[in-house]
Amino acid sequence: MVIAASAVLVAPSAHAGQLARTPQPFAARTLAPPVAVPTSGGGRVIVGDFNGDGASDVLVYKPGAGGDLLEYGTGFGVVRGPSVSIAGTYTPAVGDFNGDGKTDVLWYDPAHPGWHSPMWLGATNGFTNTQLFNPPSPNAIDVYTPVVGDFNADGRDDIVWANIGPGHNGATHGSRAWYGNASGNFTAGTSPIPTVPCRTPVACTVLANDFNDDGLDNLLFYRSGGAADKLVLSTGSGFTNGMHISVSGLYEPFSGDFDGDGHGDVFWYAPGKPADHLWLGKVHGFYEPAPISIASSYIPVVGDFDGDAHSDIVWYSPGKGADYLRYGKATLFRDGPAINVSGNYVPVVGDFNGDGKDDIVWVAATGHDSPVWYGAASGFQNGPPVAL
Repeated sequence: MVIAASAVLVAPSAHAGQLARTPQPFAARTLAPPVAVPTSGGGRVIVGDFNGDGASDVLVYKPGAGGDLLEYGTGFGVVRGPSVSIAGTYTPAVGDFNGDGKTDVLWYDPAHPGWHSPMWLGATNGFTNTQLFNPPSPNAIDVYTPVVGDFNADGRDDIVWANIGPGHNGATHGSRAWYGNASGNFTAGTSPIPTVPCRTPVACTVLANDFNDDGLDNLLFYRSGGAADKLVLSTGSGFTNGMHISVSGLYEPFSGDFDGDGHGDVFWYAPGKPADHLWLGKVHGFYEPAPISIASSYIPVVGDFDGDAHSDIVWYSPGKGADYLRYGKATLFRDGPAINVSGNYVPVVGDFNGDGKDDIVWVAATGHDSPVWYGAASGFQNGPPVAL
């Protein structure tokens, strides 16, 4: 099941587009889901509401020693937060794991198995460094990547350690669920989630969203090419297989709620000329409403830029290529106003001014200010640039 759709990304200019945001099961979650976006220098730009004030913040993490930065979103721009130092090489897992309304970061250290992964709990000013955790250890058969969602609908984010390893004799040891609790700790799931092997880990993607709109986030395991794909549904206390799915192609999938019906959707984007597909989530699986074709190479930027509870897409063409804004609606997409990014940036999405509309920070190369686009009822408004 796959559908094609057209949309495009945005960059810093007087005209900016809007992206789509995935609605969460709890009304209190008004921000775009926390994310960690890689940068060209090997660092990551992490977005979340770390101080719990209702506006998204930015944590710039540069592996190794030094160079880390915390910036707080406010109603009047992005401002410098307290100094932070991560001092290590980690894979960040980002979510509100203790359910206090502040985004937390678990710094996963796959290179050093054992109790070497620290937790930073979000606080009013900076972070509280609590304790070390011992995630599943990678090996020749099993390779893990953290996927965050609320899999038991208790208002706290959880982590599934999704297995993207090659397995052995056609099998892996499965994926592991950790359920967040109020103390900032985790409760391990009682049994592993059966997971099909991934022949090449870099070619595998795991998406988390509430695809069937039952209040529980689910998992979609995509194995590129002809390898087996799998939909896994959360039951609240465990996981069960969803309907059979088969993608059969090379895609860069991303998720949102593009038709605004509360079901998570999947956009199967194939950069260039191959056909694209849109799967709309339903109670039982997905369906494809109509053909879609992007027919070029872009970076899709997703968020709810106009605040109408539909995910939108900015199709961003780095450099001088044309960029486009497409608004989600009940029937596929509608054109947004013209936008022009005109440059090379790493786009990160969040509600940086706390107005209920997603915004974009266009992260520039080191030493250059990063433009900020604030979402609006139509298009974007330029905000003060931020030095990251």
